[in-house]
Amino acid sequence: MYANSGWVYLRRPLDRESRDVYRLQVTATDNGSPPASASANLTVYVSDANDNDPVFSSESYRFTVEENLPRGAPVGLLMATDRDLGANAALTYSLIPANSSFQVNPTTVVCKERRGRKRERERELQLASK
Repeated sequence: MYANSGWVYLRRPLDRESRDVYRLQVTATDNGSPPASASANLTVYVSDANDNDPVFSSESYRFTVEENLPRGAPVGLLMATDRDLGANAALTYSLIPANSSFQVNPTTVVCKERRGRKRERERELQLASK
């Protein structure tokens, strides 16, 4: 805060994930003789910025499925989190590259077989969180 302006300024960048509320007391003092003063409480809420990448709970996932399972059979559950809040923390999931054998629900993260598959055609897939 600049002493004579009343404006409050940041001395350094803030990080909501470290601290989201600051409670301060401000005093205004005049130049009279004797000086008179008043105090007020100041609360600063730090809003969220989309400054965190999503993180999967594991670096890689391995699921084993029997061959010839019906279409839509669950393959496995994947989990990622984002330390941001609200819309900044909302995740959608997709398979990279798009695949004709598997599908992932973009919001519930259950990986399913899109069609029955033979074990002989098994391959590894990469999943990304957007």
